[in-house]
Formats: sequence, structure tokens, C-alpha cells
Amino acid sequence: MPPSCRLRRRFGQLLRLGDSPHWGEASNAFQALRRVLTEAGLSYADVAVIVESHQGPVEELRYSDSDAKAIYERGREEGRKQAGGRLSPDFFDDDCNPRWLEMANFCRAQPGLNPKELDFLDDMPRHLRWRPPSASQGGFLFSIFWKMRRSLR
Repeated sequence: MPPSCRLRRRFGQLLRLGDSPHWGEASNAFQALRRVLTEAGLSYADVAVIVESHQGPVEELRYSDSDAKAIYERGREEGRKQAGGRLSPDFFDDDCNPRWLEMANFCRAQPGLNPKELDFLDDMPRHLRWRPPSASQGGFLFSIFWKMRRSLR
């Protein structure tokens, strides 16, 4: 079984310290590496196998691009099923990312907005021209959007 990510990171840190120009630091790094290997039930020979088989069994444990794409597609379809058509294609793209400007324009056209919401929605096209909204802007826009959607029902 391959070492955990945390353990591999620790190996990497200690090996880099072993490359130190200071003899004491390098020596301490290799002594620490031996302790970490012993605690993990491994030896330097096991590290050599991992290094030598970097394109062998260790690499085969990773997902390929085609595997990742298939997993993504299954997840996307499952998300669409769970949404049950509640996400309007007018306000969300195929990947369920919000279309911020469409949301802001929809909200701006609805009656019943308070002055704070009106000022915010008037400024949104300018803010959205070059970048998506900040987390607080997006949250406020979502709250207005859902309030306006509920009022239409």
C-alpha cells in the first residue's frame, strides 16, 4: 500500500533538508527521515521502490483524464436530477454557475425593491463588467434574486 499524502509530503520535506549545504542540518534530516520511515513501517528500500516505480503501480492509482471526465459528467447529471428543473437556464449555465448579470437585470425589473437593493442593483452591471461579484455581493444578489422569484409565485 502506498504511503499517505501526509507521509509523502513529510518525506519530501526531509529529503529537501538533506540537500542542505550545512552538514549538521542534512545529517539531522536523514536521521529524522529514518525515524519517520521506521514509524511508518517502511525502509529506505521501500522509498527506492517508490522512486523507481514512479510511472508504475504508484501512478496507476491516480485517475486518468477520461476517468475524471466520466466522474464529472455523472456528477453533473446527478445534480441536474436532484435540482429537478428548479434552476432556470435563464439564470444558470450548463455547469450550474450563476449568470450574475441576468440575475441583476431580472431583479432590477421587479417591483417591491427597497432603496438599498435598488442602489446595489444599479451598480451591479458596472461591477460585473470585468469580474464576478465578491462573496458578499454574490450573497446579497442571491438573496434579492430568491426573494423576487418567490414573490412571482
